[in-house]
Amino acid sequence: IFVEKPPCVNLEDLNLLSEVYKNQGNIEIGFNRRYVPINKKIKEIAKGKALIITFSVKEVLIEENHWYYWRNQGSRITGNLVHWIDLANYWIDSDLMSITLNTGRLSSEDISISIAYRNGSLVNITASDKGNSLRGVQELIEIRFDNETILIQDYLKYVHIKSSGKKVTRSFIIRDKGHTRMYKEFRNNLKTGTSNYSLKDLERTSSTTIRASKMLMEGQKYSSFPES
Repeated sequence: IFVEKPPCVNLEDLNLLSEVYKNQGNIEIGFNRRYVPINKKIKEIAKGKALIITFSVKEVLIEENHWYYWRNQGSRITGNLVHWIDLANYWIDSDLMSITLNTGRLSSEDISISIAYRNGSLVNITASDKGNSLRGVQELIEIRFDNETILIQDYLKYVHIKSSGKKVTRSFIIRDKGHTRMYKEFRNNLKTGTSNYSLKDLERTSSTTIRASKMLMEGQKYSSFPES
């Protein structure tokens, strides 16, 4: 079963999908950024590390009747920011401690989410539809750990500054956000009866997204895990 993002809008959805997993259902979730080669490389490089990650996301302008805004679809966090919540969870194998959320004074579409993890990792996601829209969704990512820094400039440039001071740089002509590789792996998994996306990943990403979306809609600024 291939499920497009978001896999879950509420806890009822999460419970239903969890039951499918527990009954040996083979499920893939459409989080394409997990399949980007440099994102896979980062997972190998940063395995077991406490990461400080900053995502700066230029969202696209959407109409007021877009499904992101439908009450039964959660919020824009559920509809799209879930991509970066899941990518952070892909890189960080740790349970969450808390979420802090802020919105701009003039627009709730200007969102800042901070997620603290039990292994010491900290993730900040800032998203807004402000800025030039010519290239659609754009993203700048900074990952810091130990004495190293990794930068991703809209998947057109990758920079890894190592502790030795050596800088590894790769540039790309086309932005690869993993879609083609995701569908190829899904096709291969159909032949073997396997899946890449685990129940633990589903529960961690979905519970984080559901909580953050609820905070946005209710005007809540802080929430801890387990819920206080």
